[in-house]
Parts: sequence; structure tokens; C-alpha cells
Amino acid sequence: IWRGYWSDSCVTYYATAPSPQQIAMHRAVAEALELAISLAIPGARCRDIDQAVRQQLLDQGYPTYPHHTGHGIGVIGHEAPRVTPHSDERLQAGMVIMLEPGIYYPGETGVRLEHAVLVTASGPEILTPYDLNIP
Repeated sequence: IWRGYWSDSCVTYYATAPSPQQIAMHRAVAEALELAISLAIPGARCRDIDQAVRQQLLDQGYPTYPHHTGHGIGVIGHEAPRVTPHSDERLQAGMVIMLEPGIYYPGETGVRLEHAVLVTASGPEILTPYDLNIP
């Protein structure tokens, strides 16, 4: 929390060398995050962003996606707009959203990557420019 405003962050790191499955999952999630970011423009409908991410992961062989794709941040940690399957909310310039696609296999492994993104008239601006690549 900074001056009453929230943010959050999530990056998957590996304690040992990642398995081939984890590498593939990491790449798929990174590509899904890139897609979500590219769609974060004024006027975009949140459910369309969520659906595009779900479809991209499905096309890459990951049919189960139990998580939302993103959410707004501000004076609370999770607030509107919500990037979910049923959200008709539209993005507006000046909004800050967290985009956080992930793939999970409970009890086995999972990958989630997240960026804070400022929606601007000239396109999305990543506010958390840390490296999401596998080290």
C-alpha cells in the first residue's frame, strides 16, 4: 500500500530447474499475459479480454482455467473493473488493472504471471516491468 493505494504482484519462480511441463506452462501463461496486455485499451470489454485469454490457453492445450484474468486496483486490493467471463465493464483511460493469467494443477504444479497495467489512450503501459522469463 502506498499513500492508501493498493497493488499486487505475482511471478512464478522455480526452486529447482523447471520440468519440461513447467517450461511449457510458463511460456503459455507469458503469451496469455502478453495477449491480455495488448487488449487493455480504452473501450475494451473486460469479458472479451478474459475470453481471449481463455481461448488462447485452450488452443495451447490447457482447457481448465479456474481463475479470473484480472481486476482493478485502487483503494482496495481487488476492485472494478473485473476481467472475468461475465463482466460487461469497459476499460477507460486512467484505469490501473492487474492482469494475472495462470494454469494450475492442484497438488502438482502451477504458473501465474502478473503485471500492473495502466490503460491509456495511446495503449497499455506496463507499470511493473520486471522480467517474466524463466531464469
